[in-house]
Amino acid sequence: MCGIYGQVGAPGSTALRDLFEASLSHRGPDGRGHFSGSNALIGNLRLAILDPEHGVQPFTSADSKISIVQNGEIYNFVELADELRASGIPLRTRCDTEVLLRLFERDGPAFVKALNGMFAIAVYDENRRAVWLYRDRLGEKPLYYARCGASLWFGSEIKALLAGGLTPCVDPLAIDQYLTLNYVPGPGTIFQGVYQLPPGYRARIDIDTLSLTLEPYWDLSLQRPREGPREEWLGELSELFEDSIRLRLRSDVPYGAFLSGGVDSGSVVAFMSRLESRPVSTFSIGFCEEGYDETASAREVAGLFGTCHHELRCGPEIFDDWPRALYYCDQPHGDTSFLPTLRVAALAVPHVKVCLSGDGGDELFAGYERYLSMPGSGCQGLSLREFGRSYFDTLRVFSPQELQRLYRPEFTRQLDPDWSSRLLQEVLGRVEHWDRLNQALFFDTVTLLPGNNLVKPDRMGMAVSLEARTPFMDHRLVERAFQIPGALKIAGGESKSLFKGLAARHLPHSLVYRPKQMFVVPFQRWLEGPLRARLTELLCDGSLSERGWFESSALHSLVAEHFGGKNHYRKLRALAALELWARAFLDPGEPGKRTAVASEVSR
Repeated sequence: MCGIYGQVGAPGSTALRDLFEASLSHRGPDGRGHFSGSNALIGNLRLAILDPEHGVQPFTSADSKISIVQNGEIYNFVELADELRASGIPLRTRCDTEVLLRLFERDGPAFVKALNGMFAIAVYDENRRAVWLYRDRLGEKPLYYARCGASLWFGSEIKALLAGGLTPCVDPLAIDQYLTLNYVPGPGTIFQGVYQLPPGYRARIDIDTLSLTLEPYWDLSLQRPREGPREEWLGELSELFEDSIRLRLRSDVPYGAFLSGGVDSGSVVAFMSRLESRPVSTFSIGFCEEGYDETASAREVAGLFGTCHHELRCGPEIFDDWPRALYYCDQPHGDTSFLPTLRVAALAVPHVKVCLSGDGGDELFAGYERYLSMPGSGCQGLSLREFGRSYFDTLRVFSPQELQRLYRPEFTRQLDPDWSSRLLQEVLGRVEHWDRLNQALFFDTVTLLPGNNLVKPDRMGMAVSLEARTPFMDHRLVERAFQIPGALKIAGGESKSLFKGLAARHLPHSLVYRPKQMFVVPFQRWLEGPLRARLTELLCDGSLSERGWFESSALHSLVAEHFGGKNHYRKLRALAALELWARAFLDPGEPGKRTAVASEVSR
């Protein structure tokens, strides 16, 4: 739920506050509030999920020394509230944000370790002359910050900082990272000087000096794979998965589930149905093209559990949503599954305010095809550096050689050729003694998930004021998943072997063990027909080459080669997304015009 914003280093003006709030209004249409302290401002726009009547933010201490806003949900707030009352601390609402305030008053900045949830939290702390920022452990909720003049600004989306007057300046390294991975990995962003608070971190901003100190409060790499019989693991996973879903059903407004027809979302619906006395509302989206449509499987699951099912099929017209989706993402993403997610979120909005999703299961339990070779001895025989480079090559959109041909020489000179090596060492070096499969899963969990796959449910849901909850991201379940040896996650050449064993207890065998189908848009097929002219114009009309990044001849050659029979689909898709993003964020010129851009791309 919600969006948050703030300024440290100056008392927030009404004009600046209005700009922040206007840029985030889609995240919180149900109310807004702010607190101005000594040289600091924090604010919130609310999507009311818990205690709609009394949960207005900020929550402020009786002496006005502490004030707090949050974006997200604290799923174990009931247990925490009971603990607070037992220790003699009264609560006047049923809202999780009040629980946060009382915990901070009692425990100070370390209070975050008690939380189970998805959250971005800001705390004004007059006693310590600080503003504290917190981001949940896996990065489900976003939080960005940047220095602007003599102040430091933060917000749930980059567009809040741009609306406030921050001048957008594209980081060349981020372009290189994006065209390599299909997203921009944190903690940087597409804009120079704008950063993400890393997942599992807190930041202390000194109100008087504006010094910012980052500190992790959670570290997934501390887990150690351990041996255990398969049935024992299945029992532990079943218990944790059910409890994760139970906590995520806490809501004072209607909720449902996204149902893709795959094993992850199907398992979520199966457990929801066990915990609910009323039929679960489910929502699916599909396509008419053979090989891309999963609505029949989703319908089978819906019928099995008697859900109140809603579905929608789309065609090439979904391409029209791409500018809107990229606008709400703030950064370029080449993953076109954002588009059906936006459509299915819009499908759900007339019926529910919260939806559970199956995101994250593939990264925890090895669901992607690229993982299948890793339990073998050949992979284990590689050094960590060799393995890292080999795995990274499976993730690339463009190779370094292809990018060299694409970039202009003056653009290449601004790049850092060693960024990927440092990223691999930084991430894989933390889990050097894990097996190779879990190392690959760890890399994807700390980079791909917060960089792309968790961006999708948050941004596409918030674009239509819908909250998405991801049971696979319960930190207890994530910790347990990385205690499981890789040999159990992939067994007998079967991806996600262990989790499929759990799913098979609740779903039809034919659904659990059918070939995996990615949640993708049939753009590649459409490019051969209705979208060919539009894509060619988008990449070759001169706009993209005039931005100073790419050689015009290289863009034209790439398009010609693709339609001549050489498959450059992922590359063209990434470049098209980059150009559409640039038109929304770079072309308007004046930051004040961005509201008009939002309106235009939202039509």
